[in-house]
Amino acid sequence: MTNESFTVDFIGIGDHKSATSWMFKCLREHPQICGSSDKETRFFDDDDRYVRGVEYYEHWFAQCAGNTVRGEFSPSYFHNPKTPERIHQTFPQAKLLVVLRNPVEKAYSLYRYNKVGGTGSTVRFNSFEEAVENAPAVVNDNFHFHNLERFRKFFRDDQIHVVIYKDIMHDPRKVMQGVYEFLEVDPTFVAPSLYTPVNKTGVVRLRYPRLTRLGAHLYHFLRTIPGVADIVPFARIKRLVYKYGHTKGEALSSYEPIQTETRSKLKSLYEDDIQKLERYLGRRLPWN
Repeated sequence: MTNESFTVDFIGIGDHKSATSWMFKCLREHPQICGSSDKETRFFDDDDRYVRGVEYYEHWFAQCAGNTVRGEFSPSYFHNPKTPERIHQTFPQAKLLVVLRNPVEKAYSLYRYNKVGGTGSTVRFNSFEEAVENAPAVVNDNFHFHNLERFRKFFRDDQIHVVIYKDIMHDPRKVMQGVYEFLEVDPTFVAPSLYTPVNKTGVVRLRYPRLTRLGAHLYHFLRTIPGVADIVPFARIKRLVYKYGHTKGEALSSYEPIQTETRSKLKSLYEDDIQKLERYLGRRLPWN
């Protein structure tokens, strides 16, 4: 039976490779906050999980006392068109946290992360430039204002708190103070992990490189076949491959910087979206 008093106070909705693991750790260290047992529940964008209902979602918060501020952080929510309405239908009063990074740098960082880890849509490409030309998600997932607008259709602006990644690099204490104030907990608390990087690109390596990469290629090939997604639990398979195919370690290799032509092309592509985001935030973004 569903606990009708169960609620989630905040949900981190994105974005990938923007220090969300660091932020979630700082949130969980606050004595007035209880984070989900797993950082990324993926409840609202994983159809297999969502259909199991709120009582299933609640188990990630079984350790939380009733008087704590509860929340989770799943960066994949930011790109899934289903999640804004699903979150609103379930927790209409929830506050949303989003961390945004220079879209060009974010795309490149995610490309590197996927190459090292052997997962994601870019793993089969030999260069960032090749991925940009052939993997639509590398480009399309980084229109930040467009993604944010989907959530603004369901949530008031005072329910959404946007953090800029570069501000974290410049003054992490000020950033977390603002987040704590937004969540209405003690803003003077200093998290032990405030100055400790978390989940930096390159700290995950493949345990079985050839097998994992072969699995990634097969995974993406099968997803292109009509009807297969209805009978194959892709999300579950992907989680198992990542869990047993990776281990901690250093980056496998170094990567060349983004080519000047590619950087210019992407900056031009995102220019209009960035300008809209700047008007919404009422500030100049440090992305030029």
